[in-house]
Amino acid sequence: MPPARVGDYGIIRARRQASPGQPIRDRLKELPRKIVIALLLLLMAAGTSVVMTADARAQPVPGGITVTTGRLVHAPGDDITFTIAVNTGGGQAAGDLVLEVFPAASPLSPDPFAEEPLASELAAADYTAGDGESISFETDTDALDLDPGGYPVRVSLQGEEGVLAAGSTWLAIVAEGDRDPLDLVLLWTVGNPPERNARGEFISTGLVDRCRSELDRPDTLLQHEEISAAFPGIRSVYAIEPALLDQLQDLSDGFQLRQGDKLVDYPATSGEAAAAAACLESFARAAAMENTEVLSSPFAFTQLPLLAKEGWSDGSSQYRIGDDVLTRALMLPLEPIGAYIPLLDLTTDSLRYVAATGGEYAVLAGAIRAQVEGNLQEGAVSFRLRDVSGERITGFFADDGASAALLGESPDAAAFFAALANAYVEGEPLLIAAAVPPSPALTAEQRQGVYTALSEAPWLNSITMAEAKDKYRPDTQPVTLLRYVDPTSSYISQAYFQRLSETHARYEDLRASLDTHEPVLQQLDRLLFTAESFYLAGDGADPAAANRGLEYLDEIDGITDEEFRGLGIDVDTPWLQRSMEGTATVNIENSSGHPFTVDLVLEGEGVELTGTYETRLRLEPGETRIEVPFVTEGWRTLDARISSGGTEIAADGAVIHPIAGRVWIVIIVALAALAAALAYYFVVMRRAG
Repeated sequence: MPPARVGDYGIIRARRQASPGQPIRDRLKELPRKIVIALLLLLMAAGTSVVMTADARAQPVPGGITVTTGRLVHAPGDDITFTIAVNTGGGQAAGDLVLEVFPAASPLSPDPFAEEPLASELAAADYTAGDGESISFETDTDALDLDPGGYPVRVSLQGEEGVLAAGSTWLAIVAEGDRDPLDLVLLWTVGNPPERNARGEFISTGLVDRCRSELDRPDTLLQHEEISAAFPGIRSVYAIEPALLDQLQDLSDGFQLRQGDKLVDYPATSGEAAAAAACLESFARAAAMENTEVLSSPFAFTQLPLLAKEGWSDGSSQYRIGDDVLTRALMLPLEPIGAYIPLLDLTTDSLRYVAATGGEYAVLAGAIRAQVEGNLQEGAVSFRLRDVSGERITGFFADDGASAALLGESPDAAAFFAALANAYVEGEPLLIAAAVPPSPALTAEQRQGVYTALSEAPWLNSITMAEAKDKYRPDTQPVTLLRYVDPTSSYISQAYFQRLSETHARYEDLRASLDTHEPVLQQLDRLLFTAESFYLAGDGADPAAANRGLEYLDEIDGITDEEFRGLGIDVDTPWLQRSMEGTATVNIENSSGHPFTVDLVLEGEGVELTGTYETRLRLEPGETRIEVPFVTEGWRTLDARISSGGTEIAADGAVIHPIAGRVWIVIIVALAALAAALAYYFVVMRRAG
């Protein structure tokens, strides 16, 4: 039961006296006294405001407390200014403001306030809070008696009946010069949900809006160049979704926007196309700076089980197409050799794709460390990871606490610097903060504040992943990664995954029959990889996104069916043959404008094919004819079909009619009799008539 409030005490007491077990006679005796008490309370409420003030002091605050500090990092002996604002929801609240500092903890700690506080100070006594008002409370590290580290801080408004409101922040204290600077890697992901439908028409201009400087959007794509240029001493590592760049390229060339039943044309000379082109140029300039590094990335940020599903070629294809888009759009001199693992999640299946496409090093989620088979050397910064086939990459583990604090869904710069302070105190040589979802919630303004604090911290040394790979080379034996991930979990993703699997099977069959450079296959690759992005297929995808993904799958099925409809087969056998031996003629028509490679199967029960023929055919545009001798046991059917993988493309059949010698005599006699009958009819009967 929650604690009783001052204003409720009389009611609680009356209810207890009127409990069901009390005799009715006793209740009647107390009734006059209750009436008198009620009248007195009414008079007091009408004649004075003292009771009202007491009630206001005792009411829980509907909002909460916001606590900030003047700086993100403090040194021992520094003054600390806390700005405290109480959100009262429009009313007033009164009590004592108490500030408490708790033992150093990680931002990922489930309850950083579980232990007893290290220090406690009265920020304001008998404080009456008004909505929108704030106060400043000054103290120093000596008064709090705190050693260097990152500490959770809680401020509470305590009334007569308990805590009315509370808020928290983090405090980072660093004694510079205690040890070598902490190497820091900041890995940012930049992505955007697909804004094209399956036909290539844009359904939104949200991506263009992120490219407009005059809108001053918090998630502007122009921030990357601006911040990198403003802070040359701070290095940034980027995993840029190639699908985002691909959309920007299409926008800059001129595009069509679907608005209901209408299509609105935006030519390359339009302001929207110009903004997209400027955005691409900004990305290219940022990528060319000395303080930035671009990592290899899948074409669309996808779910790992889809990227690494057994039997699918998506892993290598996604990275190859992704590298091609990155290199072309950003005008990179070379393809990236560092790789971004989707959601920082690596399995045995996906490791071979990353390594096979040139990935030499990658950042992994810190949680994976406990799931790696083998003994990871204590204190090692990097590890050589290999799969069962021998593919290898150098892996670095991200600090999950610092990553979540800065690059998670609820960014907190104070918590991030507290994590850095703890790592520095513990003597860690390298800390990697890496974003898991694309386009972190950190705004451009917040990010600028973080970079300002980083530039003022000599105890931090900003480096890129390439520099970390050169500086912290693994000096241990490779560790075999035996780690697998189940496909998907949510109801929507399971239903979507089933539909995706069916479409993917047809896609793989078409892919196996076409040359990899064919434009239609490249078009299908982009459509399928977009459909696999976690925006549409992930566990967090909503029904609207999943439905849009189904449009992509329908389009892929339509293109696949149209391609296969360009192939036809026709098998012919002699109408009548005098022996059990014969020759079948197979005609295959390719009406498409490009060659196919298919499997040919000829079979029939009781039919033996005595001639050799190619079962694996490359069909150039036009007609391909094949003649195959056979021996039959009698009247039989010869079936012919062409297929690719598990898809039957076209099929036909023909009946074999072998005629023996005695049968020929019967046929000749029957024909002679028929001829005689016809002659008799026309010559004799008709004349007589």
